[in-house]
Amino acid sequence: MASLYQKPFTRAAGIALICGLVGLGGCSSMPYDVSVPVLEMPKLPIRLFPERPDPKAPKILPDHERYLEFAIGQYHANQFAVAEFYLKRSLILEHDNPRAMRLLPWAYMFQKKYRKALYAFEKVHTRFPDDARPVTGLGWCYFAMQDYHHALEKFEQALILDKHSLQAKKGIGFAYWMLDHPDSAEPWLRQVYTWHQWERLKSDWQAWNPRPPERLVEVVPSDWQKASLFTPEVEAPRYPSILYTHTESLTHPAVDNAWRLYSKEFYKDALNAFSTLPPEVADQFDAQNGLAWSLLKTGNLVEAEAVFRKLRQTHPGFPGVVNGIGAVKAAYQEKSRFARHYLEIGKYQIAEQHIAELNTAYPEWSLPHSLKGWVQLKRGNETKALQMFQTAISHNPDDEVALDGMRQFETLELAKVFQGDEALAVGDYKRASYLYYEYIRKNDGPLTPMLARAYSGMGFSQYHKGRYELALYNFRKLGGVDALEFERQKGLGLTFYARGEYDKAVDHLIVADALKPDQPDLIHKLDWAVLRSWDAETARDYLLAKAQEKPRRPTPYVGLGWVYYKTGRPNLGVEYFLKSIELDPDIIQTVEFRDMLESERFGWQVYNRLGWEYYHQDEADKALQLFALALERRPRSSEAMKGLGYVYLKLKQYERAGAMLARSIKRNPNTHPVRVTVEGSEPGTKVDLWTSTRTQLARALYHQGRLEDALKWFLAEYERHPNWAEVHDGLGWTYLKMDRLSESRQAFLKSLRLQPINPHSHKGLKQVKLHMAQGRL
Repeated sequence: MASLYQKPFTRAAGIALICGLVGLGGCSSMPYDVSVPVLEMPKLPIRLFPERPDPKAPKILPDHERYLEFAIGQYHANQFAVAEFYLKRSLILEHDNPRAMRLLPWAYMFQKKYRKALYAFEKVHTRFPDDARPVTGLGWCYFAMQDYHHALEKFEQALILDKHSLQAKKGIGFAYWMLDHPDSAEPWLRQVYTWHQWERLKSDWQAWNPRPPERLVEVVPSDWQKASLFTPEVEAPRYPSILYTHTESLTHPAVDNAWRLYSKEFYKDALNAFSTLPPEVADQFDAQNGLAWSLLKTGNLVEAEAVFRKLRQTHPGFPGVVNGIGAVKAAYQEKSRFARHYLEIGKYQIAEQHIAELNTAYPEWSLPHSLKGWVQLKRGNETKALQMFQTAISHNPDDEVALDGMRQFETLELAKVFQGDEALAVGDYKRASYLYYEYIRKNDGPLTPMLARAYSGMGFSQYHKGRYELALYNFRKLGGVDALEFERQKGLGLTFYARGEYDKAVDHLIVADALKPDQPDLIHKLDWAVLRSWDAETARDYLLAKAQEKPRRPTPYVGLGWVYYKTGRPNLGVEYFLKSIELDPDIIQTVEFRDMLESERFGWQVYNRLGWEYYHQDEADKALQLFALALERRPRSSEAMKGLGYVYLKLKQYERAGAMLARSIKRNPNTHPVRVTVEGSEPGTKVDLWTSTRTQLARALYHQGRLEDALKWFLAEYERHPNWAEVHDGLGWTYLKMDRLSESRQAFLKSLRLQPINPHSHKGLKQVKLHMAQGRL
């Protein structure tokens, strides 16, 4: 890798550019000109008190509120890991913020981190003992962990706190159902659902059958397109269980009554009810969602789409909104079915009649204009077709029907630009550059918007082909075109980066990042360019500022790790490397990261740490390479031996695994335990299991058929860690192989008490029961 800093003027230029972009006070690039007379400042009256702030000025929130608002937005977008991160940041600054405290456990739960959610719900319940929501959350956590008796207890406790809580009643009903008491479940669920919903729910339940035990009904969805207890079909499109988790969720009798009318399919009555809600609730999300669906069901597509798009700005991940926008599109497509049909069979006059009706009914809809353009195109009127397509695109820039029409022109050169865009998108850079060249050759002259677009496409085509001089030439042609300034800066930056001119790359990539922040194909290159062209101190300051501004962005941490490693602080550097991998496991696949590992001779501790990180990311081959390097640097390293043993076991090379793990124990009998993660029995869940060198050695011996030796090591680890699920699971499988069924059953049951959603123990217990049944027969 190049040195951290090579050119003394780059540092000053870079800092000046950053200051100009982010608006830092005190930075100016304007030189002082002595020929310009200095104007005297007018004398102002002395003010003893500051002026009243402008009420139109945007309110500047304190940091903890800013983090909280961002976290809530991410939560509503179903980005629960990001929401968790910023909720924690908000709580660090204001540890007793009730909104953040109440939302954090739900963020854990939607990530299926049930044990963390349990602890967080208990904390909220301690702080707010009269609030039923955290107690209901505890019930759902126990439910997800298959502890239905505890779940039932918590739901009943929540019902005491709020006797009208439908969510508590729903939890009680499903808990009884899972405990095989359907007669007790029905009265509770009938209080939650209408008769029609109840009948549908019973039929839907067959698809959620929780048998066999390795496959369980989901409480919260791992896939938002599939049903779960929080998102059953019968609760669409309101999804009250999801709303229940929102910090701003409030219920009102008038809203409940309007939704009741909607659920009974009295859509006109529901629309009237939602339209006449009291002002204090009319703008709430739940009420607006109901209004949008009522508009949709009564055929008011334009109005429904407008409300859904407004709701998507604040709740982009809410399934009712996502499905609503999809339903509007489907309704539009159904409306255009006859027009499309007659267009396809060549009945253009009849098609135009249907298109005219659509245009009259929905004047802001782009599709009628697109279809009219296709009619003109089929008749050979390319000029009129172009006008129609451009009108459609003005209504909706992403109208695929219009864009596809643009690509069909035979005589208009304009089509080549759209065809080039299509070739560029699929990676056919040779064809793309040919099409752009043909358009540029015939239209070269004053820079029009379409010509600029062709130069931009040509630049990126040449960049991907490795013809960097031609790419720079085309990108420079875009100077002065404000609409394509981002493309110009990005193209120049990426091209200079590919040429190894990192100081020039930084100048352009910083501007591009300011124009459109956080573009994945740009930010990695920007941070690496900073690292390769600025001196260590300036690069560190820039990267620290970026890490503070964008704490979920991984590349600043890689850069900081490299800076600290090269400036004599290797341990701190490794921590930053690990942080970057934690934020984005795919960063280990980037060329820059791999080149860094291969070009630098790190210390053996570094290779061990990185080896474990690769192991946890299921990069077994890379982990094997790094542990081998660590052992080569430090032949007596028990940690490297342990790492190799774990990797060999994952690769099912059991003899090598056993030999390496035995060497590690002999060298150091007390190595640190390792927490491994496996897929849970519920889709989307992760199970954390504590393991050790002894448990892994026992596993390796078990797979070699050396059952007595495996049992000896499992029992030895049981003496050290009697509450590890991994130990009892291993004992269960070993006893099962030895046909000691009673002991195997007890071991699996103990494992499941410690880790209820461990799929291996569920599978083992099922096999034990099968063997016992066969023995009785």
